[in-house]
Amino acid sequence: MKNTGKKRLIRFCLTLLVLTLIGSSIFQRNRAPKLRSIAEIRSSYLPKSQRDLTILSQSAPSSLPPDNTVWNGPGRIEKRDGAFLVTLDDQKWFEPGSAKMNSNGIHAVISAAQAIKTAFPRWKSLQIEVQGHTNSAPVVRHRALYPSNWELSGSRAFTVVRLLDASGFPGKNLSGVGYADSRPEANGARRKIVVRISDRVSGPEYREESL
Repeated sequence: MKNTGKKRLIRFCLTLLVLTLIGSSIFQRNRAPKLRSIAEIRSSYLPKSQRDLTILSQSAPSSLPPDNTVWNGPGRIEKRDGAFLVTLDDQKWFEPGSAKMNSNGIHAVISAAQAIKTAFPRWKSLQIEVQGHTNSAPVVRHRALYPSNWELSGSRAFTVVRLLDASGFPGKNLSGVGYADSRPEANGARRKIVVRISDRVSGPEYREESL
């Protein structure tokens, strides 16, 4: 009797073990396709090259407002090549041959900064390039600091950059460049400050080679 009971117990344990192994095998077979499916879905969202990164970034929502955005600041605004240009015609805001700006110029730049914040709700995420332009007259004063109009126009641009930085614009999004007298207006005017406002992600300057 004792041997029969032991045999039954052993048979029961073996049966239970076999059933457990069969159940585990079925579970693994059902689970494996799900894991592969998740991996496939995840890989489908990952960019496969730098070109895909560019496509994904260009499809992101733009931070720029519509073309008919209202401008209540000094100067004039226009949209060109996917960016907004705010042109501030120089009203003798700089001392002759100098990058030092007088109080009228400082007030104009601060007013433009406030107008940008109003016209561009997502102004903190935008790339802002300040372009300095001079006339064709050679530099007479301060030639040790500004050997030519290239250096003078660049320094004037960075004077405006510093004012924008002081007005709260993120420094990492600000840049300056000088064009001397190389880009006159249609009427021949050259002395001006141009503030170029573009989308930092989907702007025209964002291309594959910049990644």
